[in-house]
Amino acid sequence: MSSTSNNPLLADWSVRPFSFPPFEEIKASHFKPAFASSQEKHLEELKQIANNPEEPTFDNTIKTFDRAGALFQSVAGVYNNLTASFCPPDLQAVQTELAGPLAEHHAKVTNFPGLFERIQHVHSHWASGGYTPEQLRLVERFYLDFVRKGALFDKETQDKYNAIVKELAELMTKFHQQVTTDESEVTVPVTVAELEGVPADIVAAARQAAADRNLDGHVITLGRSLVEPFLTFCPNRDARERVWKAWTSRGELSPERDNLSLAVRILKLRSQQAKLHGYKSFADYQTVDTMAQTPEKVLELLNRVWTPA
Repeated sequence: MSSTSNNPLLADWSVRPFSFPPFEEIKASHFKPAFASSQEKHLEELKQIANNPEEPTFDNTIKTFDRAGALFQSVAGVYNNLTASFCPPDLQAVQTELAGPLAEHHAKVTNFPGLFERIQHVHSHWASGGYTPEQLRLVERFYLDFVRKGALFDKETQDKYNAIVKELAELMTKFHQQVTTDESEVTVPVTVAELEGVPADIVAAARQAAADRNLDGHVITLGRSLVEPFLTFCPNRDARERVWKAWTSRGELSPERDNLSLAVRILKLRSQQAKLHGYKSFADYQTVDTMAQTPEKVLELLNRVWTPA
């Protein structure tokens, strides 16, 4: 285990140019102890808010909650960016291990004794608070976030909801990893004839992708940086079809990786999640907190722009 005393994730980044994280020093082994330390600090900050004997106000509750967990958010920001863009096997192993515990930490925040009650108090007394529009927006946002994470549930329902969220986090991590594995491992061979009319830089990238894998000729990898320009500019329909089918099948291109079964379980859990909140579907639960507000309005917009697009 990496020590916290020399962990670059826990260092003071303000002394670096633009407070930029020291990516060159960060290793996969740094994340687990960094999260453990930053989560402990985060919960201690929440304890101070929840145990404040003064009447809840914007300053002593909403503002302090907004600023709590800064270290945890810094660690999570680096972690989320790396796992989404550059995730070698050692980091994938850490990601798999931490998916559940990270979901549990977020549940601890939502269910922290006394915290939601203070946020709820500020929310229910907003009319007499003399708040600015920005402050009111923050109060409303935090209140809704807690409610949408189950803060109003009874203990039994909260436990059920948290178990669903934890399993979803683990399944979504595996789903994402299997997609990225196919992106890095699976290639689609294309011939010189099929590349006729394709811009030279895309042809060069396809040739380099083959050389990097000790293959002859040209291959299209399944990352967006090569797939999208190839599909955009390649005039050969058969080649585009092969690449498109492989790209849209990421996560199910190997018997060892079956995202279809994961998707079925994810959909079932999302349905359960929505029903606990009183919604008939996950689409209803997801869109109510957006500009569209309903799935019907989303479909209406999609159908309206489909033909012009």
